[in-house]
Amino acid sequence: MAPPPPRVSEHEVRITGLDPRHDGVRIAQLSDIHVGNMTPASHVRAAIKVANDAQPDLIVSGINLGLNTRLYFSDEAEANKKDAVLNIIEWEARRATLVAQRDDKGGQVVYRFDIHLQGDAETVFFDV
Repeated sequence: MAPPPPRVSEHEVRITGLDPRHDGVRIAQLSDIHVGNMTPASHVRAAIKVANDAQPDLIVSGINLGLNTRLYFSDEAEANKKDAVLNIIEWEARRATLVAQRDDKGGQVVYRFDIHLQGDAETVFFDV
C-alpha cells in the first residue's frame, strides 16, 4: 500500500513578545514521512518538493511517532555483557548510548540517561 500523498496544512502562530524582525517568517515542518525501506523514495521526494514549493524561510523535520529504545545500567556491566539485545548492536560505541551512568548526588544514587535524536551520540532506537 502506497503512503498517502503529502498534504500542506498552514497555520499562523502568534508569539507574544516576538522580535518584530521575525514577523512573517515561514517555517515548513516535515513530519510523518516514515523514511525507510517500506517508503518509496518518490514519496520522500514529493514531501520535500511540497515543502520547497511553499518557499519557507526554514524547513525542519519532526518525529510524531513512537521511538523505541532500551535502558541499561552502568553498574550492571556483567549483566550487560550477557544481554542478547544490547549485544546485537555491532559497534560498542553505539551500545554506550543505551547505558545510564551511575552518579552520586548528595548521598543518593542517581542515573543519567541522555537521549540524543541525531549526531555522533545519537541514541540507538529499535524498529519494533
